[in-house]
Amino acid sequence: MATRTQGGNTRRVFYGWYVLAASFVILFLNSGVRFLIGVMLRPLIDDFDWSRSAISAAVFVNMAVYAVAVIVTGRLYDRYGPKWVIIVSTILFAAGYALMAVMTSLWHFILLYGVVIGASFGATTAPLYGAIVSKWFLNRRGLVISLAMGGGCLGQFFLVPIFTDMMLDIGWRHTSLWMAAAVLIVNTILTLLFLRGDPEDLGITPYGAVATTDSEAVASVRPGSATSATDPVNDLSLRQAMRTASLWFFSVAMFVCGAGDFLITTHLVVMVTDHGIPATQGASMLAWFGLLSLGGILVAGPASDRIGNKVPIALSFVL
Repeated sequence: MATRTQGGNTRRVFYGWYVLAASFVILFLNSGVRFLIGVMLRPLIDDFDWSRSAISAAVFVNMAVYAVAVIVTGRLYDRYGPKWVIIVSTILFAAGYALMAVMTSLWHFILLYGVVIGASFGATTAPLYGAIVSKWFLNRRGLVISLAMGGGCLGQFFLVPIFTDMMLDIGWRHTSLWMAAAVLIVNTILTLLFLRGDPEDLGITPYGAVATTDSEAVASVRPGSATSATDPVNDLSLRQAMRTASLWFFSVAMFVCGAGDFLITTHLVVMVTDHGIPATQGASMLAWFGLLSLGGILVAGPASDRIGNKVPIALSFVL
């Protein structure tokens, strides 16, 4: 006989765990694919004789489009639900890498990697754990979001070396096709089978909600969480949030942090190959960069549940 879970439903396993697992795998695959650009840099320079500054321009476009896409798709998630937004984004993400296999000029690269991949990746990252996973979990939300984000770190750690070996064996064009196929098949299946935008879609309540009757539950978080009924979180509209100083301070901090992060992940491998270090070792450095990031994420998430967000965020930027 099924028992009522903390989420207020009668499933043996709370459905939000399936949502979390699917989100983890999607981020694992997408991040592993995306961060391979640092390894692809050298073959692109050798094959097309492009300058590093020209390729960096495409990376800049990618990040700028990504930032806009996160905002836009977050609103689309709220309005239409995540399933078809993610599926369409997955198709675009895979198409971008598939078409890169046949590109012949720099503007192709800027369009495909900068615009298409930047927009589609933005639709399946921050909104995925911000607009979906967080809705399924009221209790221990920091831990759950850190677990979802950990998928991206592990994807960078495991997939970058694998795809690097493929690139050395079959070339970057064929590797792009294989990556596109993997993203398209895996992400589409997971999205269709498991992703739901809101517990109410299945007639259940979020994890950590306190049920008052068999047919009714209130969204008050259980004691012991940093977010509780006695410490309510006010949901702000985008317009209201833009009037707060906190948003702008945090945005500037993330801009600086993201710029430094992507500067390293983009140019690390080509920089070490300039000094005679094999590309495989450079890819290993890039992979370990992702794994070491996982440690901070898994510490900061649970800490935010216990002491709030400000201290973990401040320490992260200081470090």
